[in-house]
Amino acid sequence: MAVGAYITMKAKVSLSRLMVSTAIIAVGAAWLSTPSFAVDLELPTNPNVVGGVSSVATPSAGVMNITQSTGRAVIDWDSFNIGEDASVQFFQPGSNSLAVNRVISAGINPTRILGELKANGRVMVLDRNGVLFGANSVVDVVGIVASTGDVTNASVMSGATILTLSDFGTGTIENLGHITA
Repeated sequence: MAVGAYITMKAKVSLSRLMVSTAIIAVGAAWLSTPSFAVDLELPTNPNVVGGVSSVATPSAGVMNITQSTGRAVIDWDSFNIGEDASVQFFQPGSNSLAVNRVISAGINPTRILGELKANGRVMVLDRNGVLFGANSVVDVVGIVASTGDVTNASVMSGATILTLSDFGTGTIENLGHITA
């Protein structure tokens, strides 16, 4: 082999090694810049039962169980957000049971239901700032009402078959997910 050929061949090897190491660096940099796969286990916060009897338990991260002992219950919350990887389930006396969930915080953000909401009865989610059912949300309940309006505790607890919503906020209700009722 001539000396010139050896130098050219050696240069090609060095160049290919450089290309491989550059590709590895590029892949490594892309991996480092890719956002981590965060788990969203957000759950509703600060329940205050203001009508009926209910208990709230969080047996594990991202899981909330609400056991309702009376046919109707009203719960005030600071937030009723459900993270994408979280689940909230109501255990109610029967399919005609009603759980009213009222967001009372002074914030401006709508309720975000991004994960799973289940109930063997009916559920209302009331937030003056609105309610968003995210694209991956799954709602499996007997009946659901999401509204920017409010209802009185007395009318809920009276057993009235028709509840009148009033005092509507400026938010909107948006469903991008899957609701089975």
